[in-house]
Amino acid sequence: MRRMPSGWLSGWNSLWSRYKYALVVVLVGVLLLLLPEGKENPDGETPPAQQPTLCAQELEHTLERILSRIEGAGQVSVALTVKEGPRQVLARDMEQRQEETVQEYVLISQGSGRQNTVALQTVAPIYQGALVVCDGGEDPVVRLRVLEGVRVLTGLSSDKISVSKRG
Repeated sequence: MRRMPSGWLSGWNSLWSRYKYALVVVLVGVLLLLLPEGKENPDGETPPAQQPTLCAQELEHTLERILSRIEGAGQVSVALTVKEGPRQVLARDMEQRQEETVQEYVLISQGSGRQNTVALQTVAPIYQGALVVCDGGEDPVVRLRVLEGVRVLTGLSSDKISVSKRG
């Protein structure tokens, strides 16, 4: 077996003691570069932003499932009318040119010549009214509980919600 010269080991120790923090930072950087990035979609498109709001049809099904669990409600059907659907507020850049103000949407480059707008926020849909038809619709206690459930989940005022007995 071949032995390393003792000078080499002492040289390494002196380098380590002098540059150990810099070497640790470099090693961590190399490890971070080797970590895989997120998975790309096969079509190369970026995934749409997750919307925290439900569309009207999904909310109707959710309401039907939840309201049917109210004691005495029985089978429930829900219909919602939408005043304004969900929308995104996009970032805009304003520039004053001579006597006019020009507004342009802020774009970010996605690489390969693709660009995307920058969404600042997603505004939830605004509902106009709700009709709930359930087996227990004639019982005032059930009607009140159903009305409160719809009011809480949709943001509608009580006068915009109708609860009826299933015929």
